[in-house]
Amino acid sequence: MSHDIDALNLDFDQIDQDFAQFRGLPIHTYTDQNIYDFEIDTIFEGSWQFLCPVAKVANIGDIYEGRIGRSNVFVTRHQDGELRGFLNFCRHRGFKLVENNTSGQKLIRCRYHAWAYDLNGELRAAPDTQDQPGFQKCDHGLIPISVTEWGPIVMVNTDPNARSLFEEHPQIKSWAEKNGIQTDPNHYEEYVEKTIRQKSNWKLWYDNGTECYHCNTIHSASFGEAFDVREGNYSFELEGGMTSYSFASTEQLLGDELRSLTYASYQIFPGLQLIQQDDLMVLGRMTPTGPDSCDVTVFYMKEKTADQARVDCWIDVWHQTFEEDGEVAEVQQANMTSPHAKVFQYVASREEPTIFINRLILQAYKDGVAKRVIKREQTHEPA
Repeated sequence: MSHDIDALNLDFDQIDQDFAQFRGLPIHTYTDQNIYDFEIDTIFEGSWQFLCPVAKVANIGDIYEGRIGRSNVFVTRHQDGELRGFLNFCRHRGFKLVENNTSGQKLIRCRYHAWAYDLNGELRAAPDTQDQPGFQKCDHGLIPISVTEWGPIVMVNTDPNARSLFEEHPQIKSWAEKNGIQTDPNHYEEYVEKTIRQKSNWKLWYDNGTECYHCNTIHSASFGEAFDVREGNYSFELEGGMTSYSFASTEQLLGDELRSLTYASYQIFPGLQLIQQDDLMVLGRMTPTGPDSCDVTVFYMKEKTADQARVDCWIDVWHQTFEEDGEVAEVQQANMTSPHAKVFQYVASREEPTIFINRLILQAYKDGVAKRVIKREQTHEPA
């Protein structure tokens, strides 16, 4: 999609001045449709993003579908044991080929006109085309995307020629080892999946998920009670397109109250939150759905030897925490439409990871505008 650069209303000189004072992005970037479209094309299209746990596609013929950027996609486990990924787009007339997650499939058949594809994306059946001049099934295979699995997660990129996940995020394996994150997918079992349809801009989700300045206030009866959230009792790292957090250990049980012994987390930009603590792994996927909305899907992966009752308690803590973050973001979003609203003022000593994510977004804005300037010059479009 082409964007009029002036319509984005991005004054990079002013934004740079604001960022130098630890202020935020322009308020209109949280509500403007032009900005939202620009972000989808610039940040989400062509980036590695989390789709699902490996458990969803562990067996041959398993299929999982989702949305990445502007594209419906799906992944499947081929007979050779490897994952394949494709646009969820029938080559006949663009119908959504996979409408529900499924398992044990050998063919993927479109319910619109019954065109059918194998797990390698090759067209195997197209009714009534056998006598059509020039029609060759080999010309109408599914459109591939990049897919990789690392530990318990499946990552996809709509660019079929994308750099590998590990080239894009070279620290991913070393950070997991250093933080003691258990990445063997056989260590976990799929347990609970929950989705929160959050009525706020996706950047507000990021703000709330990358700082603990609010843990003692908003989360005093949830995350702030189960973890030691005092300043100085947690640490973080910021590098490339990733952040990581770890919290100091607390007593597992204090009376009847749950307490955490271990906690380590990743944020992989854009949209993945990976948390391992005590008896479970929490995998969060944020999907923008509009300038003022996003979906947050959380997969709770139970360690196979963990006590189910305790895991259920942890899930209650996490779900309450995520709902509290969503409520805060929705209140913020309602204020974004005021013509008198001013840019945010971050607290550098407490919100450094949030400031880091904002800098990633700003750099993506600059890169996206630069590409469009080059394209406009090449096509001689008017300014």
